[in-house]
Amino acid sequence: MWFQIFGIAYAAMAIMGLQVGDGMIFNVISNTRNDAWGHATLALIMPLIGFAIPNKPPLVESRIDAVAEGTGSSSYRRLSP
Repeated sequence: MWFQIFGIAYAAMAIMGLQVGDGMIFNVISNTRNDAWGHATLALIMPLIGFAIPNKPPLVESRIDAVAEGTGSSSYRRLSP
């Protein structure tokens, strides 16, 4: 999720940076073309990572289910969302 959100943020920064060119963004942030291309590169890579890696629920211990199954408290299983 982190990579997806920040990939969109970097895309917005890249678009603003490419429009401004060498100058100031909102008269606050110094910008060069190299900054804009760096943000564009991150904007391409980060969403690929964010969407390529599947979201898996965390591995947690469910003592009630483990006792009910008769496997004791040392069994682990993935809980579905």
